[in-house]
Amino acid sequence: AQDDVHPDWLHWVQRWENTSTLAQRTRRGMRTALLKAGRWLQACHPEVTSPEQWDRALAISYVAAVDRMRAGDYVGPRANGPIHEKQPLSPRTKNSYLGALRVFFADCQEWGWIPRRFDPWRAFATPRSVKALIGPAPRTVASDIWARLLWAGLNLTAEDLSCTKSYPIEFVRALAVVWLFTGLRSDEIARLRVGCVRWQAVDATVRPSGETLPKDAVCLLDIPVNKTGAAFTKPVDPVVGKAVETWERTRPTQPLFADCKTGELVHFLFCYRARPLRTKYINRSLIPILCRKANIPMEDARGTITSHRARATIASQLFNSREPMSLSELQA
Repeated sequence: AQDDVHPDWLHWVQRWENTSTLAQRTRRGMRTALLKAGRWLQACHPEVTSPEQWDRALAISYVAAVDRMRAGDYVGPRANGPIHEKQPLSPRTKNSYLGALRVFFADCQEWGWIPRRFDPWRAFATPRSVKALIGPAPRTVASDIWARLLWAGLNLTAEDLSCTKSYPIEFVRALAVVWLFTGLRSDEIARLRVGCVRWQAVDATVRPSGETLPKDAVCLLDIPVNKTGAAFTKPVDPVVGKAVETWERTRPTQPLFADCKTGELVHFLFCYRARPLRTKYINRSLIPILCRKANIPMEDARGTITSHRARATIASQLFNSREPMSLSELQA
């Protein structure tokens, strides 16, 4: 991935990557975008080899180049995966490429590495024509397909697992119920901790209706730190608490592992044979198991059924229900 990039530009990218405090996955993605910018420099402006030489005119030229860029342009000779050449970049990809340059130059200026010759937030701003094409597009699952997935998750048996070396049925059933009922991101599910489920301790009165919720009627789930905020607790369907508690009773003793977000040593809920759950398992194994159980295809009119589509489906159902939640309530 470092071929066709000037050594000086590569040195600046590595220096920024070693200094930045962003998450490792974010740094890796931005590094790819910065190396692409380095290949563009080698092809169009070989005399420019460091961020110190950039000015506003060059930044504007790169914004125009990204807007006209196509898949396969300025990639390394050892690029992994298929490249759909001649296809234009998606608006979100263009925005991510320009965003990497905005952060890179802003950090270099803030840290005193280069002089402030221009404002990177304005010079590398995403064009309005591109931003207009970026918006929420929730890929919800159709109600009939979602109902069959719910049935499959609630009725999983050991015979439904694909191989004998899979996780125990209590593990898979708890994971399926959490995915189907909580609307969490895949990394949040993988980072749930032992003891994350709590129950209502006393009877509670609901205002203004005056209805009384009996003890243990409400299940609370502790959500770990996520990409948009701190840890919080939210109510979930009691079936989630029962499935999680069933798995905790049979869960073998596992070692502590470091949480990739906080660095704390914790007991992950979904951990087996001294290996924490990998987020890819949900897309590659759990969802195919549920689709086979429900006798539905892995794809629908909106594309492949993936872990994040459960989040979009649950949010859409809550917003379009008989007594809908507001956007602020959904966000909270």
